[in-house]
Amino acid sequence: MPCPDLYEKTPDFQNGFAVLGEGKDGCIISTGFMTHTAMGVSDTLRKKGIDLGVIDVYRLPTNEDDLAEVIKNSGKVITLEEHFLPGGFGSYILEILNDREIALPVKRLGLPFDRGYCYTYGGREKIHEYYGVNPEAVASDIGAYFALGDEELVPVGASSGQLT
Repeated sequence: MPCPDLYEKTPDFQNGFAVLGEGKDGCIISTGFMTHTAMGVSDTLRKKGIDLGVIDVYRLPTNEDDLAEVIKNSGKVITLEEHFLPGGFGSYILEILNDREIALPVKRLGLPFDRGYCYTYGGREKIHEYYGVNPEAVASDIGAYFALGDEELVPVGASSGQLT
């Protein structure tokens, strides 16, 4: 099934990132396919009282100064990727913040290295579930980061497997 368009209008691709939504409690910074997950999880959590923006980083390196300027007043930051965490996208965001002496709490979500390589057969959904980066797990992890109980975190469209 094709993914829906992320952009209402064509962004200026010069910066290497786009702000897809703003939030008062923090932001999810993601890349690639996981930006679709970030958008759905943001919608789910907004209904539970956690208002998170979403930033799509679609080119590396990105305009680091501009990205730092956008996120420096975000509150809590969550990075979301479908790569191993050590030395990954979340580490890149931490370097951007550290190099500019911006102190923000950051939660990195991605493939935990201690799970190793996945030898389970299946599509992307199965692999994401194995590593805990499926929409339900991401919503739960972010909810815990903001101290919401799991019983309050049923993602929108979870019964159908699709976020709406």
